[in-house]
Amino acid sequence: MSRRILFFVTGLLACGLALAAYFAERINQSRHETAIRAFVHNELGRVRDSLEGHLNADIQLVRGLTSLVALTPNIDQERLNVAAKPLFDGRSQLRSLALAPDMVIRMVYPVAGNEKALGLEYRGIPEQFRSVERARQSRQIVLAGPFRLVQGGEGLAARLPVYLTDSGGREYFWGIVSALIDSEKLFAASGLRDDKLSVEIAIRGKDGEGAKGAAFFGRPDVFAMNPVLADIYLPTGSWQLAAIPRGGWQSTPDNVWLLRGGLLMVSALVLGSFLALIRAWGLLAQAGERVEASRQQLSATLESTPNVAVQWYDRTGKIIYWNKASEHLYGWSAEEALGKTLDQLILSPAETAEAQRASEQVMASGQPVGPLEYMARNRDGEIIWVEATKFAIPGDNKAEPIVVCMDVDITERKHTARQLADFNRDFEAFLNETIDFIYFKDADGCIRFCSQTMAVMANRVSWREMVGKRDADVFSPEVAVRYAASDRVVLREGKPILGVIESYRDAHGDERHVQTSKWPLFDESQQVVGVFGISHDISDRMQYEAELHEHRQDLEKQVARRTAELAHAKAAAESASIAKSAFLANMSHEIRTPLNAITGMAHLIRRAGLLPEQEARLGRLELASEHLLEIINAILDLSKIEAGKFVLDESPVQPERLLANIVAILGDRAQAKHLQLVVDCGEALPLLAGDATRLQQALLNYATNAIKFTETGTITLRLTRLDENEQGILLRFEIQDTGIGIQPEQLPRLFAAFEQADNSITRRYGGTGLGLAITRKLAHAMGGEAGADSVPGAGSTFWLTARLKRSSGTNEARTEIGQEEAADIVLSKDFAGSRILLVEDEPINREITLAMLGAIGLVADIAEDGLVALDKVEANDYDLILMDMQMPRLDGLAATLRLRAMPRAAPVPILAMTANAFADDKERCLQAGMNDFIAKPVRHETFYATLLRWLAKPAE
Repeated sequence: MSRRILFFVTGLLACGLALAAYFAERINQSRHETAIRAFVHNELGRVRDSLEGHLNADIQLVRGLTSLVALTPNIDQERLNVAAKPLFDGRSQLRSLALAPDMVIRMVYPVAGNEKALGLEYRGIPEQFRSVERARQSRQIVLAGPFRLVQGGEGLAARLPVYLTDSGGREYFWGIVSALIDSEKLFAASGLRDDKLSVEIAIRGKDGEGAKGAAFFGRPDVFAMNPVLADIYLPTGSWQLAAIPRGGWQSTPDNVWLLRGGLLMVSALVLGSFLALIRAWGLLAQAGERVEASRQQLSATLESTPNVAVQWYDRTGKIIYWNKASEHLYGWSAEEALGKTLDQLILSPAETAEAQRASEQVMASGQPVGPLEYMARNRDGEIIWVEATKFAIPGDNKAEPIVVCMDVDITERKHTARQLADFNRDFEAFLNETIDFIYFKDADGCIRFCSQTMAVMANRVSWREMVGKRDADVFSPEVAVRYAASDRVVLREGKPILGVIESYRDAHGDERHVQTSKWPLFDESQQVVGVFGISHDISDRMQYEAELHEHRQDLEKQVARRTAELAHAKAAAESASIAKSAFLANMSHEIRTPLNAITGMAHLIRRAGLLPEQEARLGRLELASEHLLEIINAILDLSKIEAGKFVLDESPVQPERLLANIVAILGDRAQAKHLQLVVDCGEALPLLAGDATRLQQALLNYATNAIKFTETGTITLRLTRLDENEQGILLRFEIQDTGIGIQPEQLPRLFAAFEQADNSITRRYGGTGLGLAITRKLAHAMGGEAGADSVPGAGSTFWLTARLKRSSGTNEARTEIGQEEAADIVLSKDFAGSRILLVEDEPINREITLAMLGAIGLVADIAEDGLVALDKVEANDYDLILMDMQMPRLDGLAATLRLRAMPRAAPVPILAMTANAFADDKERCLQAGMNDFIAKPVRHETFYATLLRWLAKPAE
């Protein structure tokens, strides 16, 4: 190679090396500055958060003190000492508290060491009055200082104005609550005095004046050294923090001279000789490696900063660098983010425009901007809040600087602040809007605060009028004593009291009731310091229950009062069906009682012997009584079904025998009209289980109607099997007649209560119209249906279906035919002279029962009520007791309970004989200790059979 070429190549290499060295140094310098500023920003943010947290904690404590003043405007030094002591435990930054009603310091805590402050008037201290007056006018907390204290030393003063409401609802200025914070201890606790802190920090903004205020911590000239800035926002105003590395900004990287030296050596060797040129190539390669290592170190620093998302932007706002923290924060990878603008990734168009204006300001002024708060979104569309600081670094072209943005996620901080504000708003609304009486009391029984409803209950305009008062101040003496006693139990035992019903008298003198629950309140040392209570007014409910109880008692006195009070009970009772059932039960009792007298007297008259004409008249009387009883039973059955109290029995059922029983019962009626009864049972059926009595009742109703409305022809009773499964067999029963038939338009309403095909039929044939309604409801209860088909003039077919279970018993039918008819004979023969106690208050019923007992040779004593019965049993031995339910002084249920407790009466059978004919009446009698139940009106066959069953049974 010629010397000229070597020189030319050497020159080219030298120029290339110089150019490379220039750009390498620029890149190295730029990344070095970015890394250092990111580190300083991170350190400053940590210290700023610590300082802001300590400061806010102390301010929140002082806010709590203003609540104490609001609750106790006439607070004294002793109460202040009690309330302030917990605030100072573990709070080394708080130096003292001062309360200055009307701008004059009257109370301080602690008193020791602060005696000089007592009696000071803020109006006479200009440097302090300025912040005090500012707090009074703005009604906000004002943080003043730092300044020299009268007690000695320097500190910050949090001034909190207190406004109260007088009795007329007008607001007035009470005074100032001041908290003195030891500034040196605050700075030390926040880490500002830490010798190991790697950055130097200065703070300005005395008296909350922000960037315009004087510096009060650190060197003021730090703010002129291109620092990293951050703000602490106070309740009114702010502080500005500035940070630089300790020892100042490092103007050049640590490896700059190494880089320069390498480049100079390469240049010297290239210019010296060709060998030096070759050697220079090697040195250049080494220098490039070191440059790359520096670049990698800077990149690693930026990529390894976990809490600071760093981005670089060009002049147009396009992203040219996106670190790992940015990927983690926003969800976009660096490959996806490069070359895009913020509105394409994380910001709305409005936020993007604001961010671009901040970038342009940085490029134009060269000064950092921030911190700024932005609402951004991540890749999933979730809203996040970031605090951004922007500054410029040189680019490849001096005219095109690079904007560096450092973002810190503040979403959690924003969310916490919003939750705190929402809680305060909701708690205030809760106290004002709740309908319950909620209150907090201290250990002395004074109300700390309460709900507005409690103030209204105590005839106060506002709940603030209740603050500081005790129960004796707002309630009657006896109520206050009772309330205080329960409070003492909670305070002493530290356990809640739940669901206690308490009474008081309101402002009108009316007695009211509340249901109260109380819980103890504990301090940090788990000592009970107060009581939290919730009382719910239950006066209306108790009044309702009392009226209902009184109504039920009055129903048993007289029919007229029962009828009038029933309307009131229906309005007050929980459901109309309960009232209707009670009414029907009492009406049944009142009707059955005279019916018992009628049927009983008829039986006695018949036993005495009658002339044929008298015998016929007495038969018509008995028939009318039985018809009336059937009507009553039908109404009660319908009522029980509609009220949901109807319960089907389950016993062995032979469907064929049911049809045979119906033919036996109605055979005489059919023969009297020359009608033929035909039974068609089809295939044989196994023994089934169901309510045979109710099924026979429904079929009897069908068959009775068929005989009633058929003049000539045949009545067919038909049984068919429709379906069979594991649950049982579905049977269809039909009663077909050849009577007058029913018009098609009348069939749909035939099974409604109190309905018949035609009102004229009712007048001609009689009946209530309840039978078919009851039959359909019985069919529904048995899992089936009921209906009718008819051809006018040709006859009708009434049918019902019922699903009966399979029975595990045998086909042996148990019958007691003839037993009731022979009971009176057996009694007179085998049990004559047995002693019976008749407990009955109604004279006619006593007369009839005594006659029926005497007719078979039984000896009876009389007791007009339960108390007389107790005396009789105490003095005599009886073989059996007949007990009425409703009697004066002591009813039958109560008398039975007391008799069962007597050794003499414990084994004696007690039979209820009452006009209360409901199933639940029978259940009540059995639960009280009675052995059996005879409903009035009493059929003499049933009466004698029941007596025989229990007199013949050995005593248990």
